[in-house]
Amino acid sequence: MKVTEIEKVIQQVTEMLMKRLPPADYQLALTEAKAGYPQTLFADLSMVDWIEGQDPTKCDGLVVPHVSLSQLAAIAQLLPTDHQTTSILSFLFAGKPVLVLQAESANDSSKMKYHLKKKVNELAKQCERYGMYFFEQENTGYNAFLASCRKKPLAKELPSRKYVTEKQLIQRLQQTNRIDLTSQERLTPLAEEYALRNRLFK
Repeated sequence: MKVTEIEKVIQQVTEMLMKRLPPADYQLALTEAKAGYPQTLFADLSMVDWIEGQDPTKCDGLVVPHVSLSQLAAIAQLLPTDHQTTSILSFLFAGKPVLVLQAESANDSSKMKYHLKKKVNELAKQCERYGMYFFEQENTGYNAFLASCRKKPLAKELPSRKYVTEKQLIQRLQQTNRIDLTSQERLTPLAEEYALRNRLFK
């Protein structure tokens, strides 16, 4: 066989094997393409497709190897000061979680003065409320991040509910002599009060 024929066979076998592999559990973006640590971290626990680019609509979440104290403050105040904070905020605004592997504030927090440490903790808590997770928090941040990645977004159109008023309820009772509500229909508080008062519920 010629070299080109062998290459074609290898390519065909590789494509066939790739099609048989189970789909990845997560599709994640990474702010620094050359960082090897996150790939090894995630490879142990789950299948991850690393998406090139940082488009929140195409990813389940974003992994950030390092965040400085100034970046943490900017994110807490929703200020896109550089490329990384802009990427992080774009994910947070899209409702996608962000995992920070190492935050600068965590390095020497024991040496900080009380008020400074308190301020740094407040900034971190504010970022957590937005949807940021910190890996260094006894590994709970990692698990919470993965759980947040699997949350399904709400349907674009929620089923519309129709409310039956007291007057409409009385009209129905006069016409059919019973209450027939569909799964989309709900009684208004006054209609519910009327039904309870007249013992219409059994």
